[in-house]
Amino acid sequence: MPEVHPIVHFLWAVAQFLTGVFANSIIVVANATELKKQRKVAPLDLLLSCLATSRICLQLVIFYIHLVILSLVKQLIRVENFLIFLFVNDSGLWLATWLGVFYCAKIATFPHLLFLWLKRRIGKLVPWLILESVLGAAVSTGVQGSCALIFSEEFVGKFFFRNATEIQGVYIMPLALFITGVLLPLILFLASALLLIVSLGRHTQQMGAPGAPPACPRCPIALFPHEDFET
Repeated sequence: MPEVHPIVHFLWAVAQFLTGVFANSIIVVANATELKKQRKVAPLDLLLSCLATSRICLQLVIFYIHLVILSLVKQLIRVENFLIFLFVNDSGLWLATWLGVFYCAKIATFPHLLFLWLKRRIGKLVPWLILESVLGAAVSTGVQGSCALIFSEEFVGKFFFRNATEIQGVYIMPLALFITGVLLPLILFLASALLLIVSLGRHTQQMGAPGAPPACPRCPIALFPHEDFET
């Protein structure tokens, strides 16, 4: 009788894989249909499609890792395999960060020249931000691969398998590059989220002030006009 733990692990991996691929595929298919109808794509739709595609690739890599752990496929623990995971993960992190910056620039309101310039230009900057995400992830992954120390075969193998007793080959330079590649998009995303929360909180206070005009229940909400996300 097979053990219960590997079966549960496999079913959980399959459920996670199918859910992630299905949810992100809806975004890609919806935006592709809209592109076919309109013959153009909005910056927000382009950014969401690229992010969804990167998440689908990430789900494929994670599912492969689950299969390796369960010994259902041949254990090809090489530096190149882990570098593929790094590239997909880093590009997804940067795309998610630029999505947060996009929402912050379009929704938040601050009387600063740089912020006002970004609000007007963020739509045209989206293709360049996507290109930067891919090139930045490629450069970061290439540097990690050239070092080939922190992600050696011994390190990757001992990271995934329990019979590991020690980890060797961890050096300062590649480890610092790896941490920097994670912290930079995280800091930008948190800063964008904080600015957006502050702006929305300030707007709520202004709407609730005694001198503010009363809200009309029949009037549509125009706080986030759809046209702003298409430019």
